[in-house]
Amino acid sequence: DNPFRWLGDAVAEQHGLAGPRAALIHRDVQLAYHRDTRMPYPCMNATVVLRSPQARGGWLVIPDARVALTCDDGACVVFDGQRVHGLTPLILPTEADYRISVTYYCPTGEEGS
Repeated sequence: DNPFRWLGDAVAEQHGLAGPRAALIHRDVQLAYHRDTRMPYPCMNATVVLRSPQARGGWLVIPDARVALTCDDGACVVFDGQRVHGLTPLILPTEADYRISVTYYCPTGEEGS
């Protein structure tokens, strides 16, 4: 059983999405610009961020929308992962600092029914 499953189901329900079929957890990762193409079906990303108060950077950037989101501790961001997106540089002053993101892939269209 996935201990994060309840969170994914709650996020999906709150945002009117189908329950997630997959999830990915990252800790202290800086992702270059990319598109999420792993899922064999159209989906929305629902990302929950947990971070220490001293962590800086790690903002979610969606260039074509001209959006940069700070993704503070406890933030939930829902977006189309097929759009190019990435993170700003992450600064963790001590080894105890962290930025964890849990991304749920929630099907849309017929796959989400």
